[in-house]
Amino acid sequence: MGIQYYSGETDKAKYIYLKRDYLLQPLGEFHDSVEIIFMLEGKAEAHLNDKTYVLDPGDIFFVDSYEGHWYKHLTSEVWAYVLVLSREYLQDFYDLYADQTFITYMSNRKQNKRIFELIEKWYKEVEKTHIKDLGYANVLFSYLIEAYPLTKRAQKNEREEFIKLLLLYMHEHYLENITLAKVAKDLGYSVDYCSRIIKKYIGRDFRDYINMLRIRKAQALMADKSLNMTTLEILYKCGFQSAATFYRAKKRFENETKTANICVKKEISEE
Repeated sequence: MGIQYYSGETDKAKYIYLKRDYLLQPLGEFHDSVEIIFMLEGKAEAHLNDKTYVLDPGDIFFVDSYEGHWYKHLTSEVWAYVLVLSREYLQDFYDLYADQTFITYMSNRKQNKRIFELIEKWYKEVEKTHIKDLGYANVLFSYLIEAYPLTKRAQKNEREEFIKLLLLYMHEHYLENITLAKVAKDLGYSVDYCSRIIKKYIGRDFRDYINMLRIRKAQALMADKSLNMTTLEILYKCGFQSAATFYRAKKRFENETKTANICVKKEISEE
């Protein structure tokens, strides 16, 4: 499994993301929200935990809560509707089908046709409201249930629950002067165990992951023109002790992303 990033911003109350996206994720991610891909153009690999699926136009790909996933281009251009929904949008579904969920890969183009038409209509709505989004979400779920059998939802084991707890803690405290020793103490586990879990499930060590979170936050604040803060003030706020520390970490992650993209483009050109 590659690097996994806990995308905590998608787990906020009433969070919804529905866009026509150029589908490529150099970093894997997971979140409490569900994610559904509706393929429009091109071909892509979808990696879910330890399994790989090939997505073609007309396919639907469902990612349940806390399933690690990432995508890779198999053609130079890949476009899809990407839908991410927080738990509120699935409450009625969970109430009716408590231990069930949707299958991962849905490739019946005939069955998918009206589902794509619904997504396109939802996407083109000019004035979106929470009530309207809830309505669209429930109609979508009803179409999926009519088109495909549900499957039993995987039970989370004790280790998976700890991973969730560990990542939530890190995302809540990464702007502080946080150390792995403090995290381990507060959660009641050894430093070595926490370190092994982070390395295994995230793909990098504790300090690198904290720096990645801080970089993302700093870049978001720098892009906010309404803030009356200097660059240095933003960096201090995000946990960096100096501009040099920030730029070193930023360059490292940019190089990683650039390398990942070069590898993808090379593989496409060789096909």
